[in-house]
Amino acid sequence: MGRNNQAAGDGDVSDAWIGRRTLNYCWIGATAALSARRGVPIHDALLRGGVAPEAGAIHDDTPIGAAEFHLICNTLIAMHDDELHGASRRGMPRGTGSLGLRIMSSADDLRTAITMLLKFYSMVGTFCDFTFQEAEGLATITILSRDAAQDMSAIVEEVMANWLQIQLCYVMQMPIRLTGFTTRSAAHPSLGGVHPFFNCPVLLGEKAAISFSSGYLGLAPKARIGAAPLGDSVFYWLRQMAEIDSHQLPDAAARPISVAVLELLRSELLSFQDCADAMGCLERELRQDLFGEGSSFRQLRRIALIDRVRPWFQTGACMDDIADRLGYSDARSLRRGLKLATGLSLAELRQMGTPDQAMGSPAVLGALRASLAHSDALNA
Repeated sequence: MGRNNQAAGDGDVSDAWIGRRTLNYCWIGATAALSARRGVPIHDALLRGGVAPEAGAIHDDTPIGAAEFHLICNTLIAMHDDELHGASRRGMPRGTGSLGLRIMSSADDLRTAITMLLKFYSMVGTFCDFTFQEAEGLATITILSRDAAQDMSAIVEEVMANWLQIQLCYVMQMPIRLTGFTTRSAAHPSLGGVHPFFNCPVLLGEKAAISFSSGYLGLAPKARIGAAPLGDSVFYWLRQMAEIDSHQLPDAAARPISVAVLELLRSELLSFQDCADAMGCLERELRQDLFGEGSSFRQLRRIALIDRVRPWFQTGACMDDIADRLGYSDARSLRRGLKLATGLSLAELRQMGTPDQAMGSPAVLGALRASLAHSDALNA
């Protein structure tokens, strides 16, 4: 499971799912399925919200993208009045999420922000045990559910890990690239591969955890928390995912160094050393500047390659001619280079839409926005 899962009964993947990251409903929607078995009308609410519009029903293999997943989460929170979706024996107080964002944004650096957040979670009662440690250049937050039903514990931990990821990205106002997600479930559909929402390898361990470079920990939070922190943070993260999946640079206006390097690479696919020389700085200085903006040279080269190829799709030129114009030996080399850089085939790249399309359907996004706005109003 991962990208482009099929809905039940479909012969081919719908164009609406091209390039989108998904998990099947039977996995990521487990808390919703639990509520449905208890008689909570969650499926009716999700269908009204635009989930599975073509199928007319939600099945185990219905593809669930990030926007659909958060619509499930927030719909369950509203139905149960519980930020743990009714999946634990005791509920988590409403407003915990928005208060956590405000606490993190007030810290001097990310290290302090995480420490303050986890202390707050311990005080308020999230019914998960957290630890935060640094070792060998990595920061790791572990999560152990101690109050969920046994078959729900791994899902509760994964939902909490995703919410931590969203908070990290939002308060820092940049993509925080995870190096790994650890699950306790040997049945995780992405085990041994890449998690479609976390965009990092999925590993098996004794505790759920997310890991990322400790280099982020000294950076100062940048977010200004407004009246709608839940909606702002979730949509900020969704936009980042969509822009990355559409091979664009998220929040380009806030990344002047990244934009300058990208412009160089759009003209010619230069080496890192050549880019540093053109920018008039040392390689280590450029690498540090890109890291501080939440970018990497590899990401920028990928975006630049796609930007160079896309206009040729509209000309009707054959692939050998396109390959020749872009400096590849033949069409096969170009296809291989694009596949390695993006993970997508030429057909998928041709059909790829805008970030707005990659975020999700207008119906789902509208329902999610309304649901989050309602939650923010209740928590104000």
